[in-house]
Parts: sequence; structure tokens; C-alpha cells
Amino acid sequence: MQTEGHAIRFTCRTEGGTRKVYVGTQHPDHSVELTTLDECHLTDDGIITPHMTGEPLIDITTDAGADTTAQLAFPIVPGRLAFTASVPAEEQTVTGRRLYHADVQPLGSVMTRIRIALPLHAVPPSPHRLNVIESTSHLIPQTDSSATKPSWLIEAVGFSSLPVRSDPRWPALRPAPEPPAPSVTVTGTHVRAALVERFRKELEAVALSHSLIDWETLVGTTGMAPSDITPADRVRLLIEVDHPRADGKPVLSSLVGPTGDDSGPPSFFTDILRGLGRPHDLRPIELGRLRKVEQARVFAFYQEGDSRT
Repeated sequence: MQTEGHAIRFTCRTEGGTRKVYVGTQHPDHSVELTTLDECHLTDDGIITPHMTGEPLIDITTDAGADTTAQLAFPIVPGRLAFTASVPAEEQTVTGRRLYHADVQPLGSVMTRIRIALPLHAVPPSPHRLNVIESTSHLIPQTDSSATKPSWLIEAVGFSSLPVRSDPRWPALRPAPEPPAPSVTVTGTHVRAALVERFRKELEAVALSHSLIDWETLVGTTGMAPSDITPADRVRLLIEVDHPRADGKPVLSSLVGPTGDDSGPPSFFTDILRGLGRPHDLRPIELGRLRKVEQARVFAFYQEGDSRT
């Protein structure tokens, strides 16, 4: 104060849910005049505010691709800032970094959406995870002559992804939903053939043990989930299990029952009979009897085959 005739003070305020940095110029009479950080600039002599010269200073317009080493930058304490829901914004080969828009929350503060600059060689952050900046990073003001207020840029060397999707230290951060797993298609010839062969072998083993199997368990032997196979594909696959058709050949797929309930024939058994050219326009009680007959024939067929070998 005695040497320069003034002192510089910093303060942070929350305005409209956003943290804002103010720079204060304290005069010898202890009065303090505040101004926003974007109205100041950095020189070799330190931070210069409009109140130190008596007139507004020229705004510094910072291109996102410009060198920021000589600009005002606030160091960020490692491990206290997390981000998620990142979306690639721009790649800058000149500065060797890639920009992302992300939801960012400092420890103990509110969440805001700003840009993060990471090296081009860094692994892109997943928008479905919580990411913590645990290395050297800085908060840098970015001004644009066309913008009504300054924006901010976080420049970091790297980050670490947390193994969880939420953390009480950053309660406002909500990662983007995980994308649904790609459905497995059974329309491919090779995939269908492999499934039919696997179903047939499993059902033959079930027949030798004189037991039944539900659809969910049968599908599980292939490493797939029941939801991966549509009802129409289920019928087509089970029809192919009983091919080639032959007179007197029992219906192997009659051993497949509905998941968790084998009190009656499954709804798809009628469609299987239709596809095999067998009588199918039957009342439910007749359909149930036919299925039991086919099951008994399957057991006898494979028992005889096993005894022959």
C-alpha cells in the first residue's frame, strides 16, 4: 500500500448460481472499488484494474486457440474439481489440445457448464463417468467481443475416471446415461446356424435326462439374453431345430417350456407346429396333450438312440 499507493483484493460471489471473481482496488483511505475480472489485465507489473488508471482498460480478447501461457490463470487444487457429460467441441492442432464442453463442479461449490482443454494425446473423457482433475490445471478467463459476459476455460494435463457414477463430494454432477448395449441380431446365416446347433445339442442332452427346459435357461447356454431374441426369431429358431422334418420324428422343441411356468404348453408351441406342418388348430387342452405325447416320444427316441450307441 505504501509503495504502490494501492492494494489488490480478490473476492468470489455467487450470482445466479454462478461463481464470479471480483478484483478490488484498495486505496490509502481504505476504500475498495470492485470490478469484474474480465475488466482487468495482467502486465509485467501485475494486475491492472480500471480504477488504478482512472479510465477503462482495453478488453483482452482471447482466442480459444491462442497461447494462454501469458494470460491470467488461477491454479486449481488437484482433486477438488470433477466434471462429466463431456462433449467434444474443437480440436486445436496448433496448441496440441482438444476442447470439451462439460458439466463442472468444484468441491463445495455449484455446478456449471464450461470448456475444458486437454492434450490431444489424452484419452477422451467419457460422458458416462465422473472424472476428477488430479493433476496440474488452471482456470483461465476467456473474453469474446461478441459475448455479453466472459466465459471460462479449464486447462488441464489429464484426469482420472471414478469407478462410480456419483460421488457425495460433487452431488450436482449427473453423468450421461449409459448407451444401451447393442442388440444381438440373429438374422445372419452364421449366427442362426450356430444358435440352432447349440439349441439342438442342449435339447438332446435334456431329452437323455428325461427332463424339460425353459426358454430363458436354453438361451442362457449360448451366452445371450432372452431379450436379444425376438418372439418371431424364437419360433423360427426352434422350427429349424426340428429340421429336417421326417415322418414319425418327434418334436424336440416340445421340451422347451415357458420361463417359470410349465403348467401348460407355451404360446409359441402352436407356431412351431404350424411351421413343421403338423396339426395346430387345437383347443388348449388338446394342445397340452399333444405336447406331452411329443415329449414322451422324444424321451423314447433318444433313449433308444443312446442304447444303440
